[in-house]
Amino acid sequence: MMAAAGTGNVYQSFVRMPRNVEVKARVHNWAHTLKECKNLSESTGEIIAQRDVFFNTQCGRLKLRDFKDGQGQLIYYERPDLLGPKLSNYAISNTADPQGLEVCFNPSIGNPWFCCEGTSSLPSWTDSYSHGQGAGSWRLC
Repeated sequence: MMAAAGTGNVYQSFVRMPRNVEVKARVHNWAHTLKECKNLSESTGEIIAQRDVFFNTQCGRLKLRDFKDGQGQLIYYERPDLLGPKLSNYAISNTADPQGLEVCFNPSIGNPWFCCEGTSSLPSWTDSYSHGQGAGSWRLC
């Protein structure tokens, strides 16, 4: 199947994907920001340990997320490489065997393009999700 002229990605042209807006921001005082989030939500939120493996793809991005508890997600997303807020279209499939998927993907897709692991914080009062320096600790794997 071919996408109509000017519609962009073939997958996006035929399938309506969920979407969100990604905003990257530098937080200079993470302790203060976290305190304000806890006050607004009246909860401490949730700390999530995870390992993200990114694979090379013809279009979009493919990420295998291992929550290090036997659960994981295969996430495909399309997002422009631009500064500022970005609309991200995505599809998520939950898995009970993220390590097994990675073993299957390596010979078929190739070695991972990029891998990182660390923690993220998820406020309980919103669909917001924060990760990176200050919000958690991340390292290349």
